[in-house]
Amino acid sequence: MKKSLTSLFNKDQALKASIDKIPPITLATPTYHKDKSRKKIITDLPREHWQGYAGHPFELLSSVIAFLAPLNREVLAPAKRLEMTHGIRKLVCHTINNNYIKYLSEEEFPVPETRRRLLSASIQMLEQIAVSYKHLFRDALKQAREYSTSGINLTRECSFCLLENIVTLQRLHALSNRQLPRHFWGELNQVFMVSSHLHDASTLYEITGFLKLSRKRDADLIIYSGDQPKSARHLFLGAQFFGLCDAFAWPPQYLHMFDAYTSLMRIDQLITEYQGDNLEDGQLIVFSDQNRSPSLLLNSKRTVPAVIIDLIPVHKLITSDLNALQPQGNSLISPALGTLVETDRLPFLQLARKRLHPQIRMENRLPVGDKCYLRLFHGFRDCHHPLSSLSEERYTQYMKKNMLSHMLAENSAGIGEDEASIDAGRWYLMDESPGGLRIRTRETRFTSNIFMGQMVAFQKLQDDDNSKPMLGYICRIQRQEDNDLDLAITKLSTYGEGVFLRDPALGMDAPVIIGYLAHEDTKRWMLIVHAKFKISKGKTLLMERGNRYQKVIVGNPVITQREFICYHLQAAADTKD
Repeated sequence: MKKSLTSLFNKDQALKASIDKIPPITLATPTYHKDKSRKKIITDLPREHWQGYAGHPFELLSSVIAFLAPLNREVLAPAKRLEMTHGIRKLVCHTINNNYIKYLSEEEFPVPETRRRLLSASIQMLEQIAVSYKHLFRDALKQAREYSTSGINLTRECSFCLLENIVTLQRLHALSNRQLPRHFWGELNQVFMVSSHLHDASTLYEITGFLKLSRKRDADLIIYSGDQPKSARHLFLGAQFFGLCDAFAWPPQYLHMFDAYTSLMRIDQLITEYQGDNLEDGQLIVFSDQNRSPSLLLNSKRTVPAVIIDLIPVHKLITSDLNALQPQGNSLISPALGTLVETDRLPFLQLARKRLHPQIRMENRLPVGDKCYLRLFHGFRDCHHPLSSLSEERYTQYMKKNMLSHMLAENSAGIGEDEASIDAGRWYLMDESPGGLRIRTRETRFTSNIFMGQMVAFQKLQDDDNSKPMLGYICRIQRQEDNDLDLAITKLSTYGEGVFLRDPALGMDAPVIIGYLAHEDTKRWMLIVHAKFKISKGKTLLMERGNRYQKVIVGNPVITQREFICYHLQAAADTKD
């Protein structure tokens, strides 16, 4: 009995010591109304009224926002505010989760107005819920600093609810290709540090329902589920990996992947308190006052409270999955990777592995002073026509014959209503480097469909009309304010041409597939085919270039994207066949 009491006393003393180390917290909340003569505000939830909005998610969310926003400017008893906030959160979580799951599988450009309105309302709803929890968290933390048991318990509860809210906001912003606002990053880091000091970061909680997501494989076997209880560490790690990899610019099918990967790991081994030592390879530091997404290049010479995240276990899982996808691989892929369809697995792994290494720009971006307009063809098939292997004479004829398609390629929108909308919807160059370029357009309801990993062919309009476009692919999509859409394009080659391919073993009557011959550098050539065509190393193909036929031997794949695969060419020889 004596030993038990001593253990309890020591635990209590350790908790008090941790509470004393909690730094000042800054949370963005609206100020309370101070006019006491104002009419008393109603705090009872109008559930019957809201039930009338069944089947009308936008109207429901708008009504709840209109109810909660004024209350967030009123002084309320903590018990009443907690009851009200929990009730509202439970009421709207199903609606928000349904929107999230629905739009995960839709990559639409332009974004339909219904989707835009629902995502905007969902984000505003979560922001108001976050404000309510921040009021509670701040008051509870004040009591916790005085070692109040009820204050400590309420701080723990509200910290988890806030973390879940911010992570959900992060994913909803990503569905619109937007980053999480900076003040939420600061709050995420501060709240997690408080949770860690209260020895609560590893406690598992049932999540309310936001972002519940199950991915199934053969025989309806669930291999990853967002319904699993989570700790503050799970939420924090998922958010940090998400921000580190700029996952807001990724295809929506990838948004759950780091949550799935971290669910397979020993979370307590991934996060440790920063003691002021130099970082080792594979470590990431996050400071409590950091109001931005993490960076592998962040300076660690600071004294603010911080945590270290070990990236090595994630690297190992990704490397293991990469090896399993190789032709000679004999191991099984992880349950996390199994949540993606087969064509998305290798592109995701390559993208994640690249982003988990320090990104140092080796080539300077050259900004463009005046507006430099572009002609942009996008899509594997649409890029083939302007790059077709034709003679100069025939290519000039082709340009004249297909002037309409080239005019449309100058604009992100297929139709313009007036001169102003035509000019706003054009593609123009922001900056360029030897390896890529950044372009921008104004998104309208006519904007053409684009997606990550999509092949593009681009050409500056001031270039000679007879010059052929260059090949690239979309590696980043980010939506700015006022519907400006930024695309980052990685250049595939300085020279490319459209070709036609056959399997010579099947004769000249074999089905023809389109492809591209690209000059990778001064010595090497690449063959590019659609992602649905997998070609084994050493395969011989018959390539038609204009009026010439060549036999080519395919080498190893170099680049794998969602729409295409690039292979090295081992050899090529003219043939009279």
